[in-house]
Amino acid sequence: MINIKYDVNLLVKYDIVVLNLKLIFSFELILIIFR
Repeated sequence: MINIKYDVNLLVKYDIVVLNLKLIFSFELILIIFR
């Protein structure tokens, strides 16, 4: 049970990191396009 909770926690953290990377990448792309 603890292992499952830990895995879910890890997945959520991974999702947040990926989301942040996508946001940063999109922002950089927009900056490059409008430069």
